[in-house]
Amino acid sequence: MELTYLYYFKIIAEKENMSRAAEVLHVSQPALSKTISKLEANLGVTLFERKKGRISLSPVGLEFYQQVAKAFDCIDEGQRRINAYKSQSSTSVTIASPVAELLNSLLRSYLTANKQQTLQISQYLYSPEVLQEELVSGKLDFALTPIPLHDPEITQIKLMDEEILLAVGKTHPLAKKQFVALADCAEEKFLVNDASFDRRAVVDNCRAVGFEPKITLCSNEPRIIDEALEAGEGVSMVPANVFYEKYAKDSPVTVLRFSDIEVFRFITVVSRKDRTLMEQQRRLYQFAISYFRDYGQILEAFLNDYFPPMNFGPRKGIGLNREENIGVPDPSVWKDGE
Repeated sequence: MELTYLYYFKIIAEKENMSRAAEVLHVSQPALSKTISKLEANLGVTLFERKKGRISLSPVGLEFYQQVAKAFDCIDEGQRRINAYKSQSSTSVTIASPVAELLNSLLRSYLTANKQQTLQISQYLYSPEVLQEELVSGKLDFALTPIPLHDPEITQIKLMDEEILLAVGKTHPLAKKQFVALADCAEEKFLVNDASFDRRAVVDNCRAVGFEPKITLCSNEPRIIDEALEAGEGVSMVPANVFYEKYAKDSPVTVLRFSDIEVFRFITVVSRKDRTLMEQQRRLYQFAISYFRDYGQILEAFLNDYFPPMNFGPRKGIGLNREENIGVPDPSVWKDGE
């Protein structure tokens, strides 16, 4: 069975059109049809169903395609590794996140600590769906995300727990409090900063305590949310790092801790299981693990100092991000990255 035949089969299956596949492969359509006929004859099965000029995979063809696609993914990964080793050490890294602040804070710290570094860093802001696709395709070296990804080819490692707080403007009636039950916010207008905390997570946590949130604004522009908060036009769920970095410093916005539910997000690093990082890429990867481990401890200590001790008793929790497929980093990796 020739590799060329399998590659032609893969492209036809993905294009679902013989003419478009022929254009991509730069071969004539008759030659392509003849090749597929030979492959089907060799295998003794019908790989494609042809109806009124349209072509689609047969049930057995679909199963065969899934295995062929995996085989070509392995070949592509092998070629990538060879190219990387030929250059001895890679001088570039490509990373992404659905949350801009995760990358920004990490890279600021990394560049400060490595002023002589020669690593060319390319960073991207992707939705969770696109991020997962780019990881699996091999276009990303690794990524940072608070959102669980479900793919057997991906390794996801938890770096830190981050508490979520309720932000309000200092003119808001709740501003005089330090603690609030989320269940008591059923009539509040929620302002969702989609750049730092997922809308879905807001909805899930509010439903966990018995109400559907009234979301009046959803934006990935933090300044718009800040202005609405400062004007007392609503409340917003914010990660602890946002409060620590911005709201805690003479800001017209303050935060409250939830007394009836534990709201956390997990910051994780994700990569393909078979991804081999070169020396400088691995250095940034290890730095990320160490950075967020330490940052999580800093945030926890800060919040414990900011809020007076309070025994809430058992609090609800929806298990946000508490996924079985999320692991913890190997201590040896921490050590190497320090």
